Amino acid sequence: GDIRFSSDIEGNNQLAVEVVEFITNVNAISRKCQIWIKIPSLSPTVDTTIYIWYNKADETQPVASNIYGSQAVWTNYEAVWHMENDPSATSPQIIDATGNGYNLSSSGAMPASAVGNGAIGNSIMFDGVDDYFTLANDLLLNNSFSFSGWYYLDSTETDDYSIVLSNGVLNNNYYGLYLFEEMSLEYYGGAGDSSNIYTADNTVSQDVMQKWDFVATNGEAQHYLNSNALTANLTTGVTPAGFVKLMGGDIDDYMKGWLDEIRMSNDSKSEAWIKTEYPNQTNA
Repeated sequence: GDIRFSSDIEGNNQLAVEVVEFITNVNAISRKCQIWIKIPSLSPTVDTTIYIWYNKADETQPVASNIYGSQAVWTNYEAVWHMENDPSATSPQIIDATGNGYNLSSSGAMPASAVGNGAIGNSIMFDGVDDYFTLANDLLLNNSFSFSGWYYLDSTETDDYSIVLSNGVLNNNYYGLYLFEEMSLEYYGGAGDSSNIYTADNTVSQDVMQKWDFVATNGEAQHYLNSNALTANLTTGVTPAGFVKLMGGDIDDYMKGWLDEIRMSNDSKSEAWIKTEYPNQTNA
């Protein structure tokens, strides 16, 4: 409760912070923490220094809605899901860290054992049969939305795919982000199963032993895999917008694999932003 951060050595410019987990243990190997801090700027040429403060008695973390609280870390996002919690617990199980209310409730009798080690802290496993999450409120995406997250598809078939985000079906229109085993991406944004599709082929050489991948969609159908831009194609004039209602499934298909640290924004994150996020998260 006493951990604070600042951008200056005097501690006058406090930074917003979210402490997701902080585990102490007599064994060093079992100690871990997951803390997110919003910094005012990041230089591409010199080290950006932040300062940590601790060891003050009788302190607690600011409430989530405080100017330095956890929700203030994510003011540039529509929804952020850390995917940390037991999906068999009382609904909603996964809380939207932004405070915008896009909390997730599980379906398909997801068990407590669906929580496992992820790319960052815990992750949630989907069984590919009937597991999915429902958003508490429909998330409307505009034409410049951005998506990012860590993904692990449990499959060895190159044509297998999983639905990460979708609206099921709305007025006979399908919207969804699909990830394939070879890490190509497709975004469905219109009527039917075979029209109005953005596709992005993975031309980046993949290590077959690599399981977790960082995927991102930047603005209007620019896709990235582990911060490398993928070649995108447009089959028809789809507008990359729609309602997000579900995670991990749609009306017909379900994801088999793991998701971790899923983020949505209603702006177009720059390529530099995405290429910075990836190494900061995979090798901080």
